Amino acid sequence: MLFVGALALGAAVSLVWREGSNVPFQDDWDMVPALTGHEPVNLSFLWSQHNEHRIPVPKLIFLALSWPTRGDSRAGMFFNLLALAAASLALVVCARRLRGRISYTDGFFPLACLNLSQYQNLIWNFQIQLITATNLACALLLMVAWRPASLTLRSALWVTALLLCLALSGASGLVFVPPLAAWLIWTGWRQPGQRRGKSGRRDWAIPLCGASAIAVFLLYFYHYQQPQEHPLPSGLLPVGRACIEFLSVSVGLVGEDGWPYSGLAVFALYAATLALLLRALKTVPGERQRAAGLLAFLLGTGMLALSVGLGRGGFGPGAAFASRYVTLSIPLLCCVYLVWGLYARTLGGRACQAGLFLVLALTSFPSGARAFEAGAELRRAIGAFEGALVRGVPPERLADRYWPVLYPDRDILAQRLSMLRETRMGPYR
Repeated sequence: MLFVGALALGAAVSLVWREGSNVPFQDDWDMVPALTGHEPVNLSFLWSQHNEHRIPVPKLIFLALSWPTRGDSRAGMFFNLLALAAASLALVVCARRLRGRISYTDGFFPLACLNLSQYQNLIWNFQIQLITATNLACALLLMVAWRPASLTLRSALWVTALLLCLALSGASGLVFVPPLAAWLIWTGWRQPGQRRGKSGRRDWAIPLCGASAIAVFLLYFYHYQQPQEHPLPSGLLPVGRACIEFLSVSVGLVGEDGWPYSGLAVFALYAATLALLLRALKTVPGERQRAAGLLAFLLGTGMLALSVGLGRGGFGPGAAFASRYVTLSIPLLCCVYLVWGLYARTLGGRACQAGLFLVLALTSFPSGARAFEAGAELRRAIGAFEGALVRGVPPERLADRYWPVLYPDRDILAQRLSMLRETRMGPYR
């Protein structure tokens, strides 16, 4: 397991080191005015939509990493990588605690969390948005799975803090709030009626934690505007197709080759895991709280798949095969792995965990090869821009030549290049 983890981490570090660049890319340019001081970092800026997302938490992390490094995009890339590595290690520790020992199949976690198929997110600074939401979701999964005992007020406050951060990390985090907040409210109502008096305040406090998360969820949609450039799906068929595409790439970029069977197989595993949790709720009273929490979490991952279907179904076939969606599928697969270890302590449970490990192990090399190839292609295009910048080509001419690669609006790109040059930040530092 340690060998697999070291290999996965080494490959990811190699990808970021070789293909990462100090040149902002696509959405990175939208952060340049705040980075350079041309736009105030206030509540209005933090709450403003970025496409269909409100992302105040990722914006703050982005700026906190960029200001000390004077806009070096690679700081965010390595932060993302280390955060994913930390998540995989924490999940391995959790699986070991639940099982009582470590298993070779726990190598699944570094293969999932450090999957090179998510290369777009690893070499694109702004994708701290998706990686932050994914890491927060993994932390939430750990909180729910760690112990079956009654939820303490302290644990409930930690869960609430994670839910609030998820709600403020874009739609990919927001979807976890309703089911997990409902779990908090349900848990607070059903647990210790037998401990009245001293714990009476606590019984009310836990449902209030869930209610506060719901309040922030509703606040997210206050004055929300659907982006004009995002076409809506024409019906249920495009939504369903995009959902299955999303599930297909949960096993890596090679999942696209097995479309639609790869996606349908993941969907079948998802449905079987739901059934396993429902059975545990009914037949294992001592596990009812944890099983309900894992069920709520798994429903959140299903809502995430549905949100991708709704958000990308209007873009036509193949829109949800993008590399960046591999990251969003990590919590789903990790939850499935833990559930089968907890509630199918038979040959079937071990076979499911071994199967997940084997699938990712077998697909890692071909997916990684594609990632390095695509990353090198992008690096060559950005390298040409860097060469022109070093030769002293002015921002206007740089924008004329390279806007198709770097940013969809030529005029905005020229303006933000000038901001970076004026403040000696980013590629001008």
